[in-house]
Amino acid sequence: MELSSPIDLLTMFAILANTITVLNTIIYIYSIYKGKTKPHTFTWFNWTILSAITAYAQFSVNGGLSTWIFAFSALTMFLVTIISLFKGVKKIAKSDWFAFLIALTIIPIWYTTKNPVLALVLIMVIDIFSYFPTVRKSWIKPFSEPASVYFLAVLNSALTVVSIAEPTLSNTFYPAFVVLLDLGFMLMLLIRRTELEKYKLAA
Repeated sequence: MELSSPIDLLTMFAILANTITVLNTIIYIYSIYKGKTKPHTFTWFNWTILSAITAYAQFSVNGGLSTWIFAFSALTMFLVTIISLFKGVKKIAKSDWFAFLIALTIIPIWYTTKNPVLALVLIMVIDIFSYFPTVRKSWIKPFSEPASVYFLAVLNSALTVVSIAEPTLSNTFYPAFVVLLDLGFMLMLLIRRTELEKYKLAA
């Protein structure tokens, strides 16, 4: 059936993005249950806050259906955060605490700033520091995170960008940045796994 308007296409993208979020969450939680994945609470806690605030921000600037994508993502991230308290990383490095506290300190500054350019810079810095604990532990143990989940996360963020009803720099830049961040992390996992496999074969 032919889509009757651009709004129908945006709705389709939003539904697909939320479907991917559900699938991603199921895969991730199942991987945790099987003992293959060890989520880092610091990363998921900050991601929950960021997604919740971003959903509110998207709503404020008429982000359209992408608002609900971020809101739904915040709910699923909160679920993973709770699970990570029991099944996640137990050995917290000092650098993890440093990155976590830096991100938490910047979040209220980002939320209250009236400068849109500064807000974009701050949210990128927050996300990088929030990602750090997971990147650090995954560099050492690249099989402790499922690469497929981050591939789906890339698709999710890409769909979020194209589902924005009235795209502007302020409401598209961050999800586009997340695409690059998740893609980079996924590639790091695959490269590190290959390196470790080569090391095992050479040993």
